[in-house]
Amino acid sequence: SPILFKEDPVPELSYPRLRVKHRRLVSQTADEGGRDLRVDLADRGVDLTPEEWERMLASPETPIVLDVRNDYEWDVGRFDRAERPSPSTFSESDENAYGLPADPETREQTPVMMYCTGGIRCEYFSARLKANGFK
Repeated sequence: SPILFKEDPVPELSYPRLRVKHRRLVSQTADEGGRDLRVDLADRGVDLTPEEWERMLASPETPIVLDVRNDYEWDVGRFDRAERPSPSTFSESDENAYGLPADPETREQTPVMMYCTGGIRCEYFSARLKANGFK
């Protein structure tokens, strides 16, 4: 059936202080060390069903669970074992913010799971982790 669209006119502004701002997800293309922050979003992490997520959480490999949402969303609720990033904005987040391994061999063998609200941050951050040696 077609989507029901409903409009309720009101005499005053519903959100008088509402401001919409356009911001880049990642504000720069390179970090302080000159490392390229651009990633191939086609080479990103794998989407999991709830059953696959639960199975992976229970696996003996003990994956690292990353919450790549904002501070407000973290405060509302999170998964057990989720790591909270140290910076308050996503654009400042990197592997170090989550305490992920720096050693390339360890990166290859470290299972990482992540979640966010709408998928955009997970898309970018999973591609970035893969570009930096995580499987």
